Formats: sequence, structure tokens, C-alpha cells
Amino acid sequence: MTALGLKPAFLLNTGGLGIRSITSVALPAFLSSASGSAPLISQILNLSCPSDVLVQSLVDARSAWSASWYASLITAIVAFDQLGHHGLSCNRSAGRLYRHGAINDIVRRALASASIPAQLEPPGLFRDDGKRPDGMTIVPWSMGRALVWDATCVDTLAASHLPSTSQRAAAAAESAQMLKRRKYSVICNDYVFAALAFETLGPWSSDTKNYINIVSQKLVLTSGDPRAGAYLAQRLSLAIHRGNGASILGTMPISEQLDGLYFNFIYKY
Repeated sequence: MTALGLKPAFLLNTGGLGIRSITSVALPAFLSSASGSAPLISQILNLSCPSDVLVQSLVDARSAWSASWYASLITAIVAFDQLGHHGLSCNRSAGRLYRHGAINDIVRRALASASIPAQLEPPGLFRDDGKRPDGMTIVPWSMGRALVWDATCVDTLAASHLPSTSQRAAAAAESAQMLKRRKYSVICNDYVFAALAFETLGPWSSDTKNYINIVSQKLVLTSGDPRAGAYLAQRLSLAIHRGNGASILGTMPISEQLDGLYFNFIYKY
């Protein structure tokens, strides 16, 4: 643009007209127009794109359990890579055994706090393939039968689960729950069996919710603290969260700096 073309943009006291350039006016004009037409845009979008009941149900199901760890004010200290999905579903991931052991230890300690002694991997109790369940109460749980539980945590984003988890919340956890029940069908007649199934992104299966709610009620009665159930949910959610972090960090190259991050993530918090 020539000097003559720029002259109208000069200030009045310098001989110009004080007209602002198009580039400087574009953004404020757009924001002003968007703000003024916001009610009309909202009405048009509501008519053209009605709310999806299925999407809302997924949001409600996710919000009920997946953010329990956030209530404990954990600070994010690790910057993950773009995806990191492989570490969450790999059977050899660094966090799988830690997460499994932490969940079972939390359940056993919660039962002990509710005056229900329990032991992990009870001897003499096997399923069809010779493997033992994760834990069993020493005293009767219901109708004179002891409670036997087995925990698992499946990856929400695994390729085999994604078709179902993308349509329904906790779909992978419900599938894992049914699989656990089939594996332990041989002991269901003599014991009360609880399949504790979790997902890496937070959802719990229906059986898991029921049994954890029962344990939470017993904790409230024993301790007198109405927040005892919320604390239990937070600890379980944190165990899953830490296991996810360990699994993803396990897929990264080994270095002194990453070893320090792993130590801080697992043990400091």
C-alpha cells in the first residue's frame, strides 16, 4: 500500500482521518458479531442438533466413578506422549502387576477396617485351571458363606474393546465380569463370588459397584465417618491411575531422568 493509501489511517492531528485498518478491526468485529448473535445461534443449533440421550448417559456413567482420584488433588508431573495406548493393554506392561496387587491390597485392608478379616490368594481354593482367586474373607459374608473375590483391570482403549466401549460405558468391565464368573463357576455354589472388574479409564462393572458399596456401608458403620466410602473409591481409582502411569512410562526409553519420574509418580504420590 502506498503512503497515500495509508494516510486515512493516520490520526486527525497528523492530517489523517483516524480510520482503522481492516486487519486491526477484523477480530473485534467478529467477536462482537458472535456475541450479539449467540442467542440466535444457540436456538438454531438446538433445533438442528438435538441432544443425544446416549451421549448424555455415557457422560453420566463416566462422571460417577472415573474422576474419584481427582478429589485427592493429585498433581500432574508427567507429560505423556501422543497416545501411549500400548502400555495400557500389554500383558508385559510395567504397571499391570502393580495395579493388580494394589487393588487387592486396598480391598483386603478395607475389609479388615470393617472388622471382616480376609486373606489374599487363599490356599486350598482353586478354579478349574488350578489358579487361586485373589482373596477370600475368613468369616462368613452372607448366608453362612465366605466372600471370594477376583479383580481385573482391562484397557478401555484396547482394539478388542473399543467397538463396545465407544458405544456403552463400562462395556469392557462388564465383559470381564462375565468372563470371571464363568471361570469361577465351580466355586459359586459354596462361596459368594465377587468379580471386581475395572477399566483403565475409570468405569466399574455393576458387581464391582454393588460390592464396593456394601463394603463402604460397613466402613461407615465401623468408623463412624460418612466419608469412608468416598475414601475407598478414591484409593481404588488412584491405584488404577498410578498403574496407568507406570504402564505408559514402561514403554518409554530407559534413562536416568525417566527413572526419576517413575519413582516420583509411583512412590511420592
